Amino acid sequence: MRTYNEKPLSAAVTGLIRNSREERSQLRRVARELIRIQCATCEKENLVKQIKLIKYYKDKDYTCYDCGMEKKAQDKKEMNQALINLARSKGLIK
Repeated sequence: MRTYNEKPLSAAVTGLIRNSREERSQLRRVARELIRIQCATCEKENLVKQIKLIKYYKDKDYTCYDCGMEKKAQDKKEMNQALINLARSKGLIK
């Protein structure tokens, strides 16, 4: 049973939908917002979308694309060298 001055159920549901729409629009607004941030390694300033920082750099330092690619190439080189050393120790290559 409904009590006196209680909103109809349909009005309560639309209120929930409206709130979630407002939250989504606020999240979209934040996602489009550009922030000037400094790279941790090269210390250049870059403009980055705020949602990218929230998704990928929550508890980590921000690194720009160029620094990230350099690190990835260096890691790949080290991995290849480690695999070659492993193959040499097993006697597979000389």
